[in-house]
Parts: sequence; C-alpha cells; structure tokens
Amino acid sequence: MSTSEVAYLYFGRKMWHRMVISAWSLRNHWEGNVNVYCRNEDDVRRMEPVCKEFDIRAIRLPQVLPFERPHNKMGVTAYIESECAICLDLDTIVEGDLSPLIGHEWAVTSHGDRTGASKPCILRAGFYRGFDGVLDQYIDKYAPLPLPDINAGVFSFQRGCEQLDEVQRLLARVIAAGRKAPESRYVSGVSLKYGLLPSPTDFAFSMASAYLENTLFSDQYNCCSRHGLRWDDAIVRHYVGRSHGRSGPEFRNALRHLIDNNIAGFAEHDGRYDIETRNLLTRMERGDYDTCGDE
Repeated sequence: MSTSEVAYLYFGRKMWHRMVISAWSLRNHWEGNVNVYCRNEDDVRRMEPVCKEFDIRAIRLPQVLPFERPHNKMGVTAYIESECAICLDLDTIVEGDLSPLIGHEWAVTSHGDRTGASKPCILRAGFYRGFDGVLDQYIDKYAPLPLPDINAGVFSFQRGCEQLDEVQRLLARVIAAGRKAPESRYVSGVSLKYGLLPSPTDFAFSMASAYLENTLFSDQYNCCSRHGLRWDDAIVRHYVGRSHGRSGPEFRNALRHLIDNNIAGFAEHDGRYDIETRNLLTRMERGDYDTCGDE
C-alpha cells in the first residue's frame, strides 16, 4: 500500500505562527501523515508543541542542502520519506480536500491567469536572460509564450520523480544567473540588496512544466492572495509575501482563534512575529476588525 504525506519546510522563528495556522487548518481536512522538515535542532524543538497538538512529525534535515534559503524547499524533496508527497508553503490556509493532488508523478498549480506572455513573467525572464546560454534556450521555450505560470507554493510528486531532478538542475542555473544580474535589472517587489531573486523556484517550475510531463491544477489549489482567481472557493489560500494581514478575514480569524484558545501554546509564543502580523495584531487590538464575521 502506498504511503503519502503533506510536507512542510520550516525555517526560522518568525515563520512559527504561520506554520501553526497552516497545520491547524490542514488537520480540518487531512487525516494522513504530516511531516515538517527542519534545518536544525532549535527548529525541531520549536515544533514540539505543534507536533504534539496536530500529530505531526518533525524531521531534522542534513546540515547542508542543495540550495540556500528560501530556495531550499527543492532540496527537501530528496528527503521525503513517503511514496507520494504534497508540499505546502508555510503561508497557506487549507480550506478543503487535498486528496486529488495525490497519485500524480508531478502535479503543479497555476498562478492565476498569468502566462509566460504576461508582463510580470516577461520581466522575470529578462532578469535571468543573458548569463547562461543553456538557460536562455529554456527561457525562449517559455517566455513570451502563453504557457501557464506556475507557483511552487503547492505541488505534489511521487518519489523518484525524474521531473524534479530536472527542475533542480534548472533551478541551479536560474539562481547562478540571478547572482550575476546587475542591480539595474531590478524587478518590482524584489530588492537585490537583501539577496532576493525574482521567484527563482517558481520560474524553474514554470519553464520545466512547459516541456516536462505534469498534471496541472487550477489555482483553486494554490490561490495566491495577490493574483488568485478562485479566492471565493479556494481549497488552499496562499498568502504570498506580506499579504496575510490584508487579504480578507480568513487569516486573522484563524490567528484570533489560535490565540484565544492557546492552541499549541500559541498565546505563549515569544512574540517574534513578522512585521505584517505585528501590524495586524495592533489593528485587531484597536478593534479595527470584526473577527467573528465576514467583511
């Protein structure tokens, strides 16, 4: 009998509250295995109350992963223990059944109605173009063609999936090219001062999905708060960037519920929230929202 799991990659204290919210929402719809992969013993220790509350396993990863944070979610795939895994970003809320994602060699999710011909995708392609001749050939197969833009916040795969090996090779080229790009190639929303590159994992997924066999799911299974088309009936809500405090009541209602009921010790958390959550909590304390109902 094949085994399956939902897999998270946990990195850093400021992501703790998002991990708890996602795990709490997941357990309303998923009774199977859930594993959270951690970079160090401190992270494993922080996960202890979450694991106890939601029946989750914390797994310590090797000291060195193939890619640096935040791109190392692809490095985690080599250590998945189950035969089939659904990988979820921490900044998600699960609203429905994830089982349709199981059983595919490689399943990916679209990024709203964006395609390789969309302006943001063309700008992203331009950022990485010109530093690696092989990579440029892949870019030409994707942008500016009307092929789906993929967001890697939700995907699934079967162990031994050759497509992911190819994605990893492609991602390594994307990151290397990005490190060579001058700051004059600044893309809106990305600051090279902090070593951030424009969506390298998403870009590698998008290019690879243009020529590798995959199962494409609509953004109902990965509805991004900024560009999603299926927010009203989303199965997975994905709060990309710092949007979790400004994208409807779902995230803050979950936050309030976990604090009020001290689920997994949430109310005793040491307060190292990200800036968006800190601002959200300030607005909630001020009474700016009715957290019990829709807006």
